[in-house]
Amino acid sequence: MITVAQVAQANELELICLTYDIFLENIELAISNLSDTKKYKAIARKVLLVLINNLDMQHELSHDLFDLYIYVQRLIIENKFEDAKEIITSIKEGYEGLKAKGFTTQKTVSNTQDIYAGMTYGKNSINEVILGNNNRGFTI
Repeated sequence: MITVAQVAQANELELICLTYDIFLENIELAISNLSDTKKYKAIARKVLLVLINNLDMQHELSHDLFDLYIYVQRLIIENKFEDAKEIITSIKEGYEGLKAKGFTTQKTVSNTQDIYAGMTYGKNSINEVILGNNNRGFTI
């Protein structure tokens, strides 16, 4: 589960990894619910659309990623979820490798304060608790 704090504190590289996590989570749900995959396929395809729309086509790598995303979309339509999962997992591991080697990008949301967040466990749910100013990140 991705939290508000993760998104608010993420840089561009981390946001890409979080986007891949959303995709992989929905593919896992489709695999575990083969009788009703329509909802999870739709979400996974929307995530791919976000990834495609955010490619900077001035770079050669973006063209390769575009081709892979289109191929993965075809795999999803054909219910080949394991193959789609394998491809996106490999791409995500590449981005995580950049993170591990110290490659950093700027935060995607500027003018933010540090967020202190944690999870609490309710009887039937997990709740995110965030301490701090509710107006962070916005200036008028």
